[in-house]
Amino acid sequence: MFSMPGSQELILILIIVLLVFGGKKIPEMMAGIGKGVRSFKKGLNNPDEEEIADLEDKAQRLDKAKKAIEENKKIIEEIGGQKSATATKEEKSA
Repeated sequence: MFSMPGSQELILILIIVLLVFGGKKIPEMMAGIGKGVRSFKKGLNNPDEEEIADLEDKAQRLDKAKKAIEENKKIIEEIGGQKSATATKEEKSA
């Protein structure tokens, strides 16, 4: 498929970039690219406060859902116990 460009292709790309943007603009572009890469790496390593707050909110909602599920499970077990006790009484009386 695609591979890394060879030395001839890189030289051709550099000549085209030099012709299109000029010699004075290239250092500015490279500095901008460098800042962008640093910012991207920083973002990967250090999540911002908004992402942290979002994750904390999701964790709280999961805890609430877990508690609700456990409460419902207890209710279902109680109802199941009552039904089996009722069924046992009906079997004895029959």
